[in-house]
Amino acid sequence: MMVSTPEVARLYLTPLVRALEREGILFHTEILDLDEKSKAIESALDVCSLAARHSIDRKGVFLALGGGVCSDVVGFAASMYRRGISHIRIPTTLVGQVDAAIGLKCGVNFEGRKNNLGAFHPPEKVLVDHAFLATLPPEELRQGVAEMIKIAVVRDCQLFSLLEDCGPGLSRIGKLSVHSAAPEVIHRSIELMLEELEQNPFEDGGYERLVDFGHTFSPVIEGASGFSLSHGDAVAIDMAISCVIANKLGMLPRGEQDRVVDLLRQCDLPVAPGWIKVDLLLRGLETATLHRGNALNFPLPIRVGAARFLKQRDELPDRLLGQVWNELVSQTEKKKRKHIS
Repeated sequence: MMVSTPEVARLYLTPLVRALEREGILFHTEILDLDEKSKAIESALDVCSLAARHSIDRKGVFLALGGGVCSDVVGFAASMYRRGISHIRIPTTLVGQVDAAIGLKCGVNFEGRKNNLGAFHPPEKVLVDHAFLATLPPEELRQGVAEMIKIAVVRDCQLFSLLEDCGPGLSRIGKLSVHSAAPEVIHRSIELMLEELEQNPFEDGGYERLVDFGHTFSPVIEGASGFSLSHGDAVAIDMAISCVIANKLGMLPRGEQDRVVDLLRQCDLPVAPGWIKVDLLLRGLETATLHRGNALNFPLPIRVGAARFLKQRDELPDRLLGQVWNELVSQTEKKKRKHIS
């Protein structure tokens, strides 16, 4: 059973259906409205209900054709249906190709919390095809650029340098061909993500994960926005906060902090929206601690391309977090006024 979303189906469903028919594959197609606000248990159950209606058996396969939300919802449904059947992901967004679709996890939002229900249910296959990106608007490409910046900051200074060259163009112009390095940065980002994930695929070997960079505050920020703020934007805000924290703690040189924050701004990613309050960020630390084995396990960069973990909550005083946020907000306001003038 193939599941897609209306706009993706309009663009890509017909050639995929023809390809499956040529191979003699028996399949059903379902089009569902799936976005971050509908990324809930009800949507996953809808997929299961449709599968039951089509009499999909234990040898059946779910195929998700769409962005990260589609991959997550369909993957979670596959983990539940008949106690788990195979699924295939065809991500059509940049954030899906470099992050959401290539991991082992799938899940849905619950009680206002990001991915609070889910499972470890690896896809059978993932097809990453850059041709899908040609129809994405700049704001969608920007979300994927944020995730590429994330992995570059903690793993690869050369990738970060490449993103300094082509990231702003991808985010603003929305053309994959804007820079010859674009395919390279996408491929390298995927490689690095897989290298990190394969070390501890089911997160049962500890809770120190470099891929959690940018994901300490972002889940509560997304939830507080009613999931109107996109995931990549929330990750960008988180990365900016994390870099300033690392600098205040003497871990990250100021020049390296500015390099990361400047790239986020150049890619038109948010850094310090005024509606976010320090209390929300404190709640993010509490939530992250609960999720990471009752220890903070906060990945912080020590230079572009490398990071280490802040282990305990008391290593990050509330007062320091307040100073960090006020500084980011102040810098953002100054840059806005300078731009207007």
